[in-house]
Amino acid sequence: MENAQTIQRGVGVALGDGRSTKFWLHNWPTPSALLDLVKRHVPANEQTRMVHDYWEEGQGWRWHLLEDYLADEALKAIASFELGQEGIADGYFWRASYSGRFTLKSALALIRQDAPVGDTSFWKEVWRINAPQRVKVFGWLALHEKVRTNLYRFRRGLTNNPYCYIYDQAYESVQHMLRDCPEANIT
Repeated sequence: MENAQTIQRGVGVALGDGRSTKFWLHNWPTPSALLDLVKRHVPANEQTRMVHDYWEEGQGWRWHLLEDYLADEALKAIASFELGQEGIADGYFWRASYSGRFTLKSALALIRQDAPVGDTSFWKEVWRINAPQRVKVFGWLALHEKVRTNLYRFRRGLTNNPYCYIYDQAYESVQHMLRDCPEANIT
């Protein structure tokens, strides 16, 4: 049972249209489920509703359905999200690592309540490169997957589209932007 709880704590949701994410039970706006943050009991029939059920297209969140149950901090976390267009599926990522990918090392760090893990040995090499400071900073951001790509913005609810604007067949990740996009390949 403890393993299942660890996995549940580690999995995060990148919202798309909100049709496959349970509003109260999945870890989408906060590291824990919203049901753990309520200030009063949520009826059983409400607990299984999807994120999409609390969203009004063209209007935004249905705050009148949420204000009685959640504290201001949880409401602010929800307010930072906006649902995507219908047909863009919700995605999942591993919260316990910087890359968003599951590893046994990151799962152990989660169990031990350590900081998120990643292979940091090559990060220091960026600062030793003989290049302008702005190039070093960009390299550091790219290695940490913090460049503001569409996928980065989509995971944080800042855009409705995680796909590359130029080549809309793939997510616009750092790797896609710098290497895999046909427009990035100038050879």
